[in-house]
Amino acid sequence: MHKLLFISVLGLFLTGCVGVVAIPECSNTPINGIKLKSKDTVFIREGVTTSTEVFNRLGNDYSYGLYQRAVAYTWELPYCHGFTWQLWVWNTTATEFDSSRWRAFFIAFDSNNVVIATDTKHLSNDKSLHEHLELWATKHHVATNAYHGFP
Repeated sequence: MHKLLFISVLGLFLTGCVGVVAIPECSNTPINGIKLKSKDTVFIREGVTTSTEVFNRLGNDYSYGLYQRAVAYTWELPYCHGFTWQLWVWNTTATEFDSSRWRAFFIAFDSNNVVIATDTKHLSNDKSLHEHLELWATKHHVATNAYHGFP
């Protein structure tokens, strides 16, 4: 009997509820740029796909690296505001949050204009697009001569 009571009390103290709610619901319709999905970029193969193929399929609405052979296709989703909560028998907490919804698809090319790296990134407002792109390109050892000669 004592064992059952102990397990019941322990269960009561260890149960709780955790949740996240966006207010209003966050939209996935871009307010700037065109959102690239994996189905849009699946044709890109590192070491095979050329810059001509990339630009023919994805278009010329990109920003390029100032000092590196890399480009970024960017989009922005509506800003999102919400809150989280945790309800426990011994404690209750609630926190509001704001979510940056700035995204980019980065592509790096070698000196022959062949793709060597790609990545979809969540960008912060703490840095400019060029800063994000330069940091990413440096991390992926992208050549440091600028593009300026894309087809």
